[in-house]
Amino acid sequence: MRNATPDHAEARPAAAPAGATAPATAPGSTGAMASTTTNRIVSSTRRPANPSHRPPAEPFHQRIQAALRDDFLRVAVPRATYRQHYGREQALAQLGDPLKWRERARSIRAGTIAELDRYLEQAVAAVEARGGRVHRAATAAEAVEAILGIVQRAGARRVVKSKSMVTEEIHLNPHLEAAGVEVVETDLGEYIIQLAGHRPSHIVAPAVHLSQQQVREIFSREAGHELPDDPVALAAFARQRLREKFLRADVGISGANFLVAESGTVVLVTNEGNGRMVTSLPRIHIAVMGMERVVPTWSDLAVLLEVLARSATGQKITVYTTFVGGPRRPGEADGPEEFHLVIVDNGRSNLLGTRFQEALHCIRCGACLNACPVYRQMGGHPYGGVYSGPIGAVITPLLGGLDGWKDLPYASSLCGACYEACPVMIPLHDLLVDLREEVVNRERPGEVADANDTAPAADANGLRSRAERWAFRLWRWAFSDPRRYRLAARVAAWLQAPWLVRDEPAGSDTAPGVAPGLRDGRTGADEGGTGADAGGWSGRVGGRKGQTGRGASDAGGDVVDDLMARAVLRGGPGPLGAWTASRDFPAVASRPFHARWAELVRETEPAVTRTEEAGAGSAADRSAAPASSEEGVNPGGAAGRPFARPTVPASSGLASSTGSRPQETGKRTAAAAPASNPFPVVASGPTAGLPRADHPGPDPATWPERFGRELEAVHGTWSRVHGSTPEAVASACAAACAEYARAHRLRRVVAWDPAAPDLPEGAGPVLEAVLHALEEAGCQVTRWRGDRQRPAPSSLRQAAATADLGIVVAHYAVAASGTAAVVHGPGRGRAVSLLPEHLLILVPGTVLVPTLAEAIVGLSGRYGVADPTTAPQNVTFITGPSKSSDIELHPVVGVHGPRYVHAVIFGPPPAAGARPGSGPERGHVNLGGRVRATG
Repeated sequence: MRNATPDHAEARPAAAPAGATAPATAPGSTGAMASTTTNRIVSSTRRPANPSHRPPAEPFHQRIQAALRDDFLRVAVPRATYRQHYGREQALAQLGDPLKWRERARSIRAGTIAELDRYLEQAVAAVEARGGRVHRAATAAEAVEAILGIVQRAGARRVVKSKSMVTEEIHLNPHLEAAGVEVVETDLGEYIIQLAGHRPSHIVAPAVHLSQQQVREIFSREAGHELPDDPVALAAFARQRLREKFLRADVGISGANFLVAESGTVVLVTNEGNGRMVTSLPRIHIAVMGMERVVPTWSDLAVLLEVLARSATGQKITVYTTFVGGPRRPGEADGPEEFHLVIVDNGRSNLLGTRFQEALHCIRCGACLNACPVYRQMGGHPYGGVYSGPIGAVITPLLGGLDGWKDLPYASSLCGACYEACPVMIPLHDLLVDLREEVVNRERPGEVADANDTAPAADANGLRSRAERWAFRLWRWAFSDPRRYRLAARVAAWLQAPWLVRDEPAGSDTAPGVAPGLRDGRTGADEGGTGADAGGWSGRVGGRKGQTGRGASDAGGDVVDDLMARAVLRGGPGPLGAWTASRDFPAVASRPFHARWAELVRETEPAVTRTEEAGAGSAADRSAAPASSEEGVNPGGAAGRPFARPTVPASSGLASSTGSRPQETGKRTAAAAPASNPFPVVASGPTAGLPRADHPGPDPATWPERFGRELEAVHGTWSRVHGSTPEAVASACAAACAEYARAHRLRRVVAWDPAAPDLPEGAGPVLEAVLHALEEAGCQVTRWRGDRQRPAPSSLRQAAATADLGIVVAHYAVAASGTAAVVHGPGRGRAVSLLPEHLLILVPGTVLVPTLAEAIVGLSGRYGVADPTTAPQNVTFITGPSKSSDIELHPVVGVHGPRYVHAVIFGPPPAAGARPGSGPERGHVNLGGRVRATG
């Protein structure tokens, strides 16, 4: 049985003194400094370390070795990151051209950070206009002081938190606990590691380093008795235990994925429902955010939401995307009585105007962690700070100072996979190189770099050892001349022989650790085969069994020529031995690629084809040939972005794997008509000009079924009813809802008030008919009438907490993702869609829109979400039942929110060409028209 606390898992730190010394360059409490886009570098002058980013006492290499000794971690982390990484690729592919979306997202983030001070001031004014209070914290100590002051002034003793990396960064929990406040993390993964005393090991999956057995041991200690070794039972224990905490909490503390400047709206992106609990049930809500998380407009937010969930978890949109503003308004029976926003600088403004400013573009999706080969090997704890992976290796030294963190910039292979995965295209590999230069500059004896000096180091005085200096000198000597490079490659191919090990397929009779061809005179091509042929060979490509390798018969006598494709280096002198102790190092090829290219061409192209091509003109002429329409290239030459096709000629000019734009392949002629766009392109709205492969199409008649299919894909259910008159529609909808309650044996129902304001037109009578039918069926129905004296708000919340079924009405429904947007307010309580185990959503047909962008346009037009003076204080996008995969990747439904979500679509879809949120019937439901029989 494994220990529940691995030796590599770093414990959460104890509380630091609240008055700890701030960095000497800490900005004032304005939360922002004048921003610019100059190429100024961060000065190499040593500044006091940021006390909120103290490095651990254990050296970096010891932390790495501890992680590499954890056998479970070495399996669990790659499994989780590969799953999320490839889920991201599939989800982004549904957009059609992910690069265009990423470029738009990068443009939004770059423009925002370039004018961060202006957008922050706009956001602060909007939050205050909605009744919220804003606290600006220049340092972690100021942020803790502000939060602790709010809690103590309210006399609060119980605090519930949703996931927030910024509160981890400022070490909030130890300070609250030191003040006698009970603090409970409510995200399932965060709850697990809080009980275990660990730090998060991943931005999105904080408990990825723990096995199901370890989680069972942790929960069993908390429960006081043994729990089943079953993820569903373990999640049910957490749901029951945390539900009590939610209902008794005085203060809820959340993070913020974004803050919309134009409306002062805090955006939370979650799956489990704990974020909604934290922001809805306690009487005080405190949102804590880094100053860079602001986004200018709802239109910009529409783009960022599309790439955030896809990049983080491979979802089109998370289960809950919640938009919260200030405190609840008159007539609302739930929601916080006070709303506070704490904006944290903590060193971020020091990056503005430097070449590291792009690090502030990060939207904390974790995609770079999932793509990083270094993170996959060792997990997050060896990084030592709150943030791990490539983004952690960049921002931890920047925010905390290089003293104590100078190893992190070297925790990367510089392969660029993080840049390829980043939805806002942060060049993390370039920033890591810049930080390495900064480390070198700081270690030059007797020299301090000038703040405006962007030139790289002229010599190697800053390198760490004499051996390192000589190694780089030798590398420079070999790589600066083609002849020396070829000679070095040839010599390396022979020198590696003592450490070559064949990655042997299962069942082979070759002795482990022996490289055939080096021991018995045969090449590696004599045996084995491809991974598919050899019963699970780990991806190594080799020759076919019985094939004679070139070996001694080759002109050069190279006995390792074919072996290179199937051998790896294990062991070796110096750093090579350390590298190969935990990973494979590919063998050096005996002949460089360019030396084998001509032979490869002869093997793959018939002689006749080569002769015909030779007569067609020179290679230069061929390279300038017009691009065919079959190549899938858009108009615009190099500025255009080609779309992926099943087969693309080599001359198509597709972007390389680095994500750069395609290069011009030659002049176009009139005969070379470019291909049409293979994906629909959004014509207007927030995502105008972007391709959309998963668009439901222009025909609204297809949207109801598409909505239902998408809801099914995320574990929801749906039905559709029809009627020839409004009364018939209401009767059919009531019958469908009553049948659902009978089928699931639901007796206690809480529902929105049918007379509540701002319901979609015609939805009130339908909801009243549904509730009447349920009462006739013997259900106990509570109508959420928060604007009246009876029942009292506390009674309404208790009714929601004990109800089996909650019933709400969708104000908009997104066909492309199966998402229902619900606008909360008087008579439309938040707890109704959150606390019951079953949620039933009535979806008027005419509130259907094709994509998320149209829903945001509709909410802005009809409900004024972009205007701080009219915006509702809470809007939630709901996409299926709540879920989590925090226990060893096992998907569990119903962690905090409803376990079951059922949508009933009624009435005809919107008219073709209708715009959401515009016109006399914008967002309204028309129940008339010809219909089919009830379905």
